[in-house]
Amino acid sequence: MKKFTRILALTLVLIMSVALFASCAAPNKDPKKAKEALEKAEYKVTFADGELADLAATILGVEKVDAMISATKGDDAIEIIYFDDAAAAKEFFDVVKEAAEKAGTTAKVQRSGNMVYYGTPAAIKAAK
Repeated sequence: MKKFTRILALTLVLIMSVALFASCAAPNKDPKKAKEALEKAEYKVTFADGELADLAATILGVEKVDAMISATKGDDAIEIIYFDDAAAAKEFFDVVKEAAEKAGTTAKVQRSGNMVYYGTPAAIKAAK
């Protein structure tokens, strides 16, 4: 009985840990809410959507961009690009990931659904 209780307790701890890490993993899926969260955390935020996001996407050489966020606070920074669909995000992610590896950057480069983001862990957490 003691062994069963220990196994059950350990299993619950592992499940809770996974849930905690999964919830902290990415910025908010709504660009406006991510912008508000970063501003609340006192980041200097640049936000582009609509035609301005299309212009920025053209400069970057990507398509199907819905919105873009760039935010900084001291040494912490984050860039988030929201795409119209996950396929466009995956295509862009592959390019950014490769470029980051070649540059030897310490910034995290991640993709979640239709967004690609890269930055410091503190900035990523602030964008929730």
